[in-house]
Amino acid sequence: MREKIRNAALELFDKYGYHHTGIRKIAEKADCSLPTLYYHYQSKELLFDKVVCDAFEQMSQSIDEQIPEGLPLKETMYYMVMQRQMLAPAEKLVFRVAMKVQLGFDGSDQTQLRIRRWVDDYFDETRIRLLETYRDEVFCRIALRVLDQMLQRTSLGDHELTDEIVRDELELLFSLVE
Repeated sequence: MREKIRNAALELFDKYGYHHTGIRKIAEKADCSLPTLYYHYQSKELLFDKVVCDAFEQMSQSIDEQIPEGLPLKETMYYMVMQRQMLAPAEKLVFRVAMKVQLGFDGSDQTQLRIRRWVDDYFDETRIRLLETYRDEVFCRIALRVLDQMLQRTSLGDHELTDEIVRDELELLFSLVE
């Protein structure tokens, strides 16, 4: 039942947003009673936090753990984008809702802060590697913006962001400092 509630909630949060998705609507879509929903998730806020924020953080970490260590930064960034392109539809749904939260379009203030902090920490690691390798603050800012934009496009379902486009853009970017 927990999984049915989770799936129903994600679909509704994606379609209607956090503020326009009622707990009754989630219970109805999951074909469960309100007491059953509240047994598994004590509030809409906790449900959103679990099915979006927790899932986003866990999946992001899992994806990044699959990237081979020791790759040049350009290849690491390529993998960061392309692995998100290859996610299953349910996983892409989590990323899409989380991206809406990160961009400030959805979620509560608390969930927006949580996702933004997580993303900032995530980019800090890449920023440190970029600075250690290239020692150019301007290049680092541009590289992180390019990466962030690609990850946003991927998360929001941009099918025009192909393997070739990702490689070409990263190749051009890194050619500026190599």
